[in-house]
Amino acid sequence: MEVIAAARSRSEEPDGTTLNCVAISETCFKIGRITVPPSIALVMNGITRLSTGTPYSHENPPPYWNKVKELTSDQKVIRDFLSGGWREVPPAERWWEQALTGPIEQTRKTNLELLDGLRRSMEGAKAVY
Repeated sequence: MEVIAAARSRSEEPDGTTLNCVAISETCFKIGRITVPPSIALVMNGITRLSTGTPYSHENPPPYWNKVKELTSDQKVIRDFLSGGWREVPPAERWWEQALTGPIEQTRKTNLELLDGLRRSMEGAKAVY
């Protein structure tokens, strides 16, 4: 009984709610059968590192946002880019990689390590049954 009480006390959130479920999913971004690099998919949907000053918004977009608008203005252009056209961009000009540097990349790596530990634990528990 003490083990159950200890487990319950650890699952209570600071606001008094109880965490009942955790879900982890792995995502693969595709256009047809072609895999789109996650950095491109994330950045083109507005995920970026934090700005050093005012947070990014509609009034203060990230510096690469004009490139996203240019690509998404034409269906053929965006399809060609996502289907592999991004490979033709020289490494030094890959704005989508630069957009995910700094604190957001460190947070991603830290969270990935934590989630990988959770995944391994869940797989281990599954093996018990």
